[in-house]
Amino acid sequence: MNKRMENRKENRKAFPGFLLLCLAGGLVGAAIGFCSTVVGDGFGQKWAQAAERTLTASAPYLSLVVCVCLMIPAFCLYGSARRKFKGWDGEDEVALERMSKQREWAMLLGSICMILEFFALSANICYGGGAGALVGTGGFLIATVLSMVLQKQVVDLEKEISPEKSGSVFALNFEKEWEQSCDEAERLMIYRSAYSAFRATNIACVVLWLILTLGNLFYDIGMIPTVAVSAIWLVLSVSYSIKSMRLGASGSGVRA
Repeated sequence: MNKRMENRKENRKAFPGFLLLCLAGGLVGAAIGFCSTVVGDGFGQKWAQAAERTLTASAPYLSLVVCVCLMIPAFCLYGSARRKFKGWDGEDEVALERMSKQREWAMLLGSICMILEFFALSANICYGGGAGALVGTGGFLIATVLSMVLQKQVVDLEKEISPEKSGSVFALNFEKEWEQSCDEAERLMIYRSAYSAFRATNIACVVLWLILTLGNLFYDIGMIPTVAVSAIWLVLSVSYSIKSMRLGASGSGVRA
């Protein structure tokens, strides 16, 4: 009974904020709908045409620009971490932390580069042509190779620093083998990071759905983008729930 009263108090406390958020969302939606009727379809068409012109002009070179702007800093960070490791005495915790940060940033830049490269490849397929298409495809292939090399080098450096780590980036089960070689503290960090990514992706799906739905008021973008976002959202939620239920049934995820 006490817990039920506590739940009611918590709900009463949180409900006004939730209600204000719903009202704010409704007002924003109403304002956008009103603007769409006042401005008309020409507004969305102008923005779409401007975006198309920009992509048509930049698509052939987008892959190379992304590769240069992100891969060069990533390899510089890796090189700095490698040099620090050569002079490391095996005990300096400050130097170890710096090497760890540089490796993490190098991997992050490599991941961002590949995501943007896939976007650039799609833009090149849609808006590129002729020699420009070959340039864009070549940039994508170069970035892919460099990304694989970077990931291999960073992982190998991590295994040199921590010999208990195992796994090859070229193996299909690399993530599983790498996780098994981590200690309990590292696994907990992985799980917390994964849950944070899960929450961020949920929010991103809501925002993207809202943008795409309201975007149809200004420009006829169709349902395919909304279907894609909804599919990602569905896979995310269902996979999380199924895994949670399995871990709960086996008892292996209670302590985590």
